[in-house]
Amino acid sequence: MVRQAFDSTVAGQKVELFSDEYNAFIQAALAHIRSILGNGVPGNNDDTKLGIVNVENVSGQDVDQYNYMVVEDFLFQPADNEDSFRNNATFTVNIYDSTNEDHIKAPIVILQEPLQDSQIGLAMVSGSTQVRVDIVDIEHTCFTRKSGSTILTSSTGGYVSSIFKESFTGEAWAYGEMLGNPTMKQFVVIGLQEEDIVTCRALNDGQEGSQIYKIALPYLTRRKPFDNGILNRDGFTYQYSSFDTRVSTRANDPDDVEDQIITPPYVPGDIIYAARCIDGGTEVFDSGDLPVEWLDLNDSSRAFMLDADAEDEE
Repeated sequence: MVRQAFDSTVAGQKVELFSDEYNAFIQAALAHIRSILGNGVPGNNDDTKLGIVNVENVSGQDVDQYNYMVVEDFLFQPADNEDSFRNNATFTVNIYDSTNEDHIKAPIVILQEPLQDSQIGLAMVSGSTQVRVDIVDIEHTCFTRKSGSTILTSSTGGYVSSIFKESFTGEAWAYGEMLGNPTMKQFVVIGLQEEDIVTCRALNDGQEGSQIYKIALPYLTRRKPFDNGILNRDGFTYQYSSFDTRVSTRANDPDDVEDQIITPPYVPGDIIYAARCIDGGTEVFDSGDLPVEWLDLNDSSRAFMLDADAEDEE
C-alpha cells in the first residue's frame, strides 16, 4: 500500500491506513474528547489517572448526563485480564439503594454522557464536574445520595462539595468537587460489648442499617491504656470493674478514692458521629485482634465522672 496524504472521504469509499496513521487518528480523537470534557478520558494509563473512567450501566434504566450512580464492581476482574485492567479499568454502576449494604459502602461516579442501560460510557470518579442536584436548602454546601434517585440531594455533608449551585430550591445545576466516600458518618448506638469499643449501626437516609460497626471510644474513656494499677496519668491510678466503670485513686493520698462511670452513658438508640481514615489509626483492636477503623468524635463530651449512685450505696 502506498502512503497517501490524509483527505476527506465520501460514503462507501474504501479507506486504507498504515498503523501509525491509525494510531495518530485515535490519539487525535482522544485529544478532541479531552478538550470537550476538560479531563482525561479512558484509553491509556495516563488518561485514567485524571479522574474519568469507563462504566457500564447495569441498572435496567437509562440515566442522564451529569447524574450520579454507585460503583458495584469491576466489569473485568484483574485476575481475568490484568493487561486490560492496567490499561482501562471499567466498572459496573447502578442506582443507589440504601437497603443494599454494598451500596452503602460504595463510592459514586458522575456520568459525563447519557448512559443507556447495558451500555458503556464515561464517568468521573474524582475531580470537579457539572452535576444535576435537588436543592433542598440553598444554604447547604454539599450534595449526598438519595435512595432510588440518580440526582444528588443537597445536604450539610456528603459526596460532592459545592463550588457553585443555582440559587433556588428544586432540581438545578451545580458544579462541585467530588470528595470520595465520607470519612465521617452518623451511627446509632447498640451498646458497649467489647473493651474500648461501642457497637453501632449506621444511619443512611434516616434509616438504621443492618450492618454492625465497631467504633473506638475516645482515648480518655478507654480502659486498656489505664487499667494496670500503676501510676499512669496525672498522679492517679485506675481499677476497672467493667468497660465503663472504674475506681480512681490519688497516688499520694490513698484516702482520695472516687467511683467513676462514663457520663453520659452510651445508651442504645443514642446518635453518635464517628470518623475514619485517621492518620496513625485508632490504636484499638477488637476481640479478633482486627484494627478498629472508626473513632467516636465525642460530640456529647463523654468522660469518666463521679458515679453518684455508687457513692449513695456506700
